[in-house]
Amino acid sequence: MKSVKFNSEAELKTTVDYLVSSNHRTRFERTTNHGGDFLFSLKNKNGELIGKSLSYTSEAGMENGIKNLRNSIIDLSKTKES
Repeated sequence: MKSVKFNSEAELKTTVDYLVSSNHRTRFERTTNHGGDFLFSLKNKNGELIGKSLSYTSEAGMENGIKNLRNSIIDLSKTKES
């Protein structure tokens, strides 16, 4: 996953909180490339790109990648609360 740099810890916290609390369909944009591989992008609450996946050869693989990233974000939010 390629990502962008956050300007502050507060910006990071706001984005993580949004990603945990909002509908995951609005956070992840699913696409295919010219070769038919599957990719997804992760966007913040302003619709700005904050991360982009590598390509997947199957849609199921891409969905699994989204699920794993979502679980990592949830785990990150729990760590930040501690």
